[in-house]
This record gives sequence, C-alpha cells and structure tokens, in this order.
Amino acid sequence: MKILDKKLVLFFLLLNLVCLNGIALAEDIHGIYLMDGLADRVIHINKLEEGMYRLEEPGGSWPWDGCAILDGNMLFGIAKFIDSKTTMMLRGSLRTGGRISISYVFMTDKNGNLLAEIGPGRGRVDRHNWYKKYKK
Repeated sequence: MKILDKKLVLFFLLLNLVCLNGIALAEDIHGIYLMDGLADRVIHINKLEEGMYRLEEPGGSWPWDGCAILDGNMLFGIAKFIDSKTTMMLRGSLRTGGRISISYVFMTDKNGNLLAEIGPGRGRVDRHNWYKKYKK
C-alpha cells in the first residue's frame, strides 16, 4: 500500500475515534455561514446527529459537500467537490461571535489521484473564515 494511501486510511480511523470520543462535548453549529464574509460563498451546516454534521457549499464556482464531526471547539471533516473528484480534509476551530476558522487541506486532484504532497507546509492548504449568518 502506498504511503499516501496509508495516511488516508489513518486519517479516517482517527476521524472515527475523535467522533466517538467527542460527541458528548459537541455543541450545535447548524446554520448558514458566509465564507470570508462573501454573500456568494454560502456554507450550509446541517446537523445529522449529536456532534455530526453535513457541510456543503452548493453554489459558487467550486461547489462541494462533505461531513464533519465537532469535538469540543474543533471541527474535523472530509469533503468532495461536486464537479470533479477533488477531495479535501477540513480542519476548523470555533471562534467567538459564531465564526469558524477553517483550513481546506487538499488530498486528491480533479481526477481523484492522491496528491504527492499533503498537509500544511507541503501541499495546498486554503485558509478561510466562516461567519454565521443565521440558524436554519
């Protein structure tokens, strides 16, 4: 198994462990958010069950969807772009005033191939802030 495949498997195992251990600490973050305060970059967060959420940016030029878990004030997830096979890890933290500071860590290219370099300091990481607009 390639090293990147092993890293991906390890990430999913860690995601499950964090999910199982952190559900009791999670608060409810469902609602509508604006990415970087931009009205055309709308993020939807829907509660699936305690501590687990469906995340999506259905509009804009790069629509994606995924799921995440909330452990205390940390948000961990995986997302896939709708129009390609590009995937990314999501890592965020809750801030004051309903803001989520989030990083998009790209894992695969538009064809679904694992990127040679993944993670901060090595691969593509886009940092954003989601500002809560209102609850659904």
